Amino acid sequence: MERPNLLRKGDDVAIFDHEMAFSFLYSFLKDEYPWFGKGMGFAKDHVFYSGLKGRTVSWERLQGALEAVDDARLNMYNNDIPDIWHQTSNGAASRILEYLRQARSNSSQLFQKVREVLS
Repeated sequence: MERPNLLRKGDDVAIFDHEMAFSFLYSFLKDEYPWFGKGMGFAKDHVFYSGLKGRTVSWERLQGALEAVDDARLNMYNNDIPDIWHQTSNGAASRILEYLRQARSNSSQLFQKVREVLS
């Protein structure tokens, strides 16, 4: 089966879950953040869920990468978004950047919730 959102090279795996990456943009509920334990139900449908469920997984590298994305980097991302997207996205870019800032600030809680979902 072809998995266009999954790339593998040796032991390295990259996942691109475009459909769910910013699903919070469509939430009707305020503060639907995974570090509060909300919105994590989709994980059971993820391609890796069954393989990770019940296993001990080290999330330190991913958590460190999230924490390393500083405001200067986020501003670079924002500056690279085409103007037309800013004009037509109903503030999506700003909401995504704020979400990433909050995820970074709450990374310990976020990865604890990931561990709980997979335990």
